[in-house]
Amino acid sequence: MPIDKDTLSSLIESIYECVLDRSQWTLTLERLAGVFHACNAIIFSQGVRELSFGFDWGVPAEAKIAYAEKYAAMDPMRTMDWHFEVDYPITLARFIGSQEFRKTKFYCEYVAPLGWIDFLTVILEKSSTQVTTFGFSRDVTRGPFGEQEAELIRLLAPHVRRATNFMTSSTMPRHAL
Repeated sequence: MPIDKDTLSSLIESIYECVLDRSQWTLTLERLAGVFHACNAIIFSQGVRELSFGFDWGVPAEAKIAYAEKYAAMDPMRTMDWHFEVDYPITLARFIGSQEFRKTKFYCEYVAPLGWIDFLTVILEKSSTQVTTFGFSRDVTRGPFGEQEAELIRLLAPHVRRATNFMTSSTMPRHAL
């Protein structure tokens, strides 16, 4: 999935337009998901006792509620962010492996019914108590993410981080864990 410099510039411009108009995040995330051939996109924060869905596109509202109320506690990927550095692209294969992941209750009850097969995320910022990520999911029709997608998210991550620096925990809906 090579991307030309004009498309990359246009995507980066869209990211920075979100600083001026937060309502543009949904459209921008939809555009980015299209480039990544993803079924959704999200900017998400999670801490020890709460999680916040910053902005998203394509994530069903009921999936966010179910995750916050039940599945975050059993998500084997919830700790993966603590094992990787900021801007390092993380996929399912880089953390747990698809065969092992598919044996988890989290996959069987939450991920599989949604039709998702792989995740690509990058850490925007992290502290000892909270991590904010930006990422995508793929459904079973598209297969797993590859190295080209990992390189592209690595290039976009600093721009998303700068554009989201204005977001504080008080501006994002929070859910207690």
